[in-house]
Amino acid sequence: MCVAYFIFYLIGFGISTEAAGGIVGNGKAYGQDFESIDYTRWIISFGLCLISVQVQNSSMAERTHLGTHIIYSFYIAAIIYPVSASWVWGQGWLKQLGFVDFVGGGVVHMVSGFGGLVATIILEPRLEVISNLNRLQQQKLRRQVKIQVNEKKKQMRNVISNQVNQIVGRPAEHHKDKTRNGNG
Repeated sequence: MCVAYFIFYLIGFGISTEAAGGIVGNGKAYGQDFESIDYTRWIISFGLCLISVQVQNSSMAERTHLGTHIIYSFYIAAIIYPVSASWVWGQGWLKQLGFVDFVGGGVVHMVSGFGGLVATIILEPRLEVISNLNRLQQQKLRRQVKIQVNEKKKQMRNVISNQVNQIVGRPAEHHKDKTRNGNG
């Protein structure tokens, strides 16, 4: 995220503003000639850029090394997010066509979603997680079956014990189960 901060400050904010109907903005960059309103716009724009960076990096969680996250963050903050933001919020070509973005639904969420999808397609599914879930489910199923089998065994012991007691002539209430006494 530190990479995204510096890159968006140096490059991204200038690209994302003042597109004037074009594809890439030509706004203020490097903090040069910033007025107080420009700092406010930069903070808001950076927050939205950071959301985009974080969502896309989250799609790669536990599958890539730190260096990959840093490189991906660099490209998102320097090129991908600023260009798409300039199309709408920087008065770019989409804005000129009448596109209206409501609360970042197009710029932030669509860019983030598609970036995450691309990363996921490139990295392929996490099969080890799926197989671990299957192992966990199998272990849980085995435990459940074992518990049910032990309960059935206990019921069968009690039925057999009661029948033996009836044959021998002892009352069933005096019978002690060996498993309760710890003997069996």
